[in-house]
Amino acid sequence: MNIIHVIVGLPASGAELFLQRLSFEQRNANYHITVISLTTEGTLGEALRSRGVNVLFLGLSGVLSVPLVVYKLRKHISNIRPDIIQSWMYHADFFSSLAMFGLNKKLIWSVRCSNIPAGSYFTLALMKICSLLSYVSPARVCYVAEASKVFHQSQGYSPKKSITIANGYDFSSLVYSEKKRNSFRESLSLDKHVTVFGLVGRFHKDKGQDILLEAFSKLKADISNYKILLVGRECNNDNHQLVNLINSYGLDENVILLGEQNDISGLLSAMDIYVMGSRTEGFPNALAEAMSIGLPCIATNVGDAALLADKYAVLSEANSNSLADAILAVVKMPVEQRKMLGIHAADHVRKSFSIVEIKKLYDQLYHSLLEKK
Repeated sequence: MNIIHVIVGLPASGAELFLQRLSFEQRNANYHITVISLTTEGTLGEALRSRGVNVLFLGLSGVLSVPLVVYKLRKHISNIRPDIIQSWMYHADFFSSLAMFGLNKKLIWSVRCSNIPAGSYFTLALMKICSLLSYVSPARVCYVAEASKVFHQSQGYSPKKSITIANGYDFSSLVYSEKKRNSFRESLSLDKHVTVFGLVGRFHKDKGQDILLEAFSKLKADISNYKILLVGRECNNDNHQLVNLINSYGLDENVILLGEQNDISGLLSAMDIYVMGSRTEGFPNALAEAMSIGLPCIATNVGDAALLADKYAVLSEANSNSLADAILAVVKMPVEQRKMLGIHAADHVRKSFSIVEIKKLYDQLYHSLLEKK
């Protein structure tokens, strides 16, 4: 099968990393895969090439470059003659629709988010344009989460073209390691008696670092000898807004800011309990990864967290009081119960959300479209 994936750029972020995993699995099946970045080849371009993926980038740099980028994209589609074109997120959905006008090709839009952040007026406008185009341009609109589907249909997206396919993970690289646990904890001067909580996610209101910190500030009389690892873009000591927030809650002795990290499995191995405090999510990647390692997990019930968690994680409302109650409930669990919660979580996630199984769902989608003339 010959597939083109179109995306805005290739940083090492959630949607892009999933596209990389999917592309690798499709290459394992000897598909011809081309990834076209509208901007640059970014962080992931070379890694994709090393696994046999054809990577092209079009140099989008502003409004004046739009006509040329649309022309280049259309030319690549015409030359490559793919069976399927799959675009990822609003900008790529819009550009692919323009470039494919009049071409007899099957286009799938991939929609990742489940809301539009306040103040994102351009994104909101683009989403509204895409909602109109959804009736005429894509053959299917593929959502990463049921929450995303519900939101976009409420904003006018075609309900008849909807399908939901969750994220998939390469669990071979997500494995608990006692050696890495000890190494990480030693590097952070954490002895075996310290309870380590963690959250992985870029610093953003949606990710709820403030909710998590406020929750822990309410538990000072209930838990002791613990650390909180905050991991992700801008979760570092140069972020004065975050540092001031930590200090305002009196948690400066408890919080360790680690910024972006490459060895996520090692970092998760160093934790004892994972806590997600998000206000909104589509399909929560970091929660899935934490569950797959075997961590007991606590998560706010947003996006598709309940679908992912099933009965194998503790859910709370997206506020600090509810999250504090959930944290305390897990801390007070007998050690063996907490351990079994993590074991069952890993078993559930690994069975349901492996990239091998998710690729099969995409294959079914592709074949269903190609069978229609």
